[in-house]
Amino acid sequence: MRGVLQPSLRSAAVSPLADRRSPAGMASARTNALTYFTSGSNFGMSDGRELTMEIVFRLHGGGTQNVMATGTPGDTYWQIRNSSPPHSIRWNLENDAGVQGFNETTANLLSQGTDYQIIMSCNIAAGTNDAQIAINSSDSGHSFTITDTLIDFTAFTNWGIFATTSGGGILNADIYRILMHDGYLDLASNVSTFWDAAEGKPQDYGSDGSGLLGVQPALYMCLNYQTLSDWDSGINLGSGSNLSRQGPAFGIGDSLFA
Repeated sequence: MRGVLQPSLRSAAVSPLADRRSPAGMASARTNALTYFTSGSNFGMSDGRELTMEIVFRLHGGGTQNVMATGTPGDTYWQIRNSSPPHSIRWNLENDAGVQGFNETTANLLSQGTDYQIIMSCNIAAGTNDAQIAINSSDSGHSFTITDTLIDFTAFTNWGIFATTSGGGILNADIYRILMHDGYLDLASNVSTFWDAAEGKPQDYGSDGSGLLGVQPALYMCLNYQTLSDWDSGINLGSGSNLSRQGPAFGIGDSLFA
């Protein structure tokens, strides 16, 4: 059953967000199902059992579309599916045992033309075994199969962002923000960290993205802190390397959560 995650305070190690408000309107870049990024690095992430990913976007078009995908090994990807089942989220993690990490396959979670913040976080260590997905602050009603082995970040030296590394399944969307880091956040206990309930929209993480996890993430791009030209050039505001644009320039997208 899908329900609203209840907010609570973060641990004392991370600054509270009471003085921060989400932008009034979130500028976005449009892929038009033509444009994506690649990277020949793993953004400095180390093998471990924790991972957080987020995208803030408006979905357009159908088909199976990729938010992120690795090249070799090719079993790590985050997809929005058009089938099996439709409008679902599929999140696979390659690990050192070569075993799939977990999948979210609940049908009809997403609709075209709707603004979404999708945030996923996991800690697959034995004794924790936690993986969560929140969609606009709500628990997705997911079910996961979790394997306690290291996520093989050091093998991921070839990434596609908004597509596969070869340009397959390009995401057709207006995109405000993308984030990835080898860290974990208990989403159910920290809703106010990523969602501004008063405004009904995602929180602002600051110019370096540290507002989410308390550290600068490995990958962080956000049009509240970048021009469209910066975004188009693949400038990573996170701690990892920059990206390379493939295809034509990004278009100007709609203002999200306005």
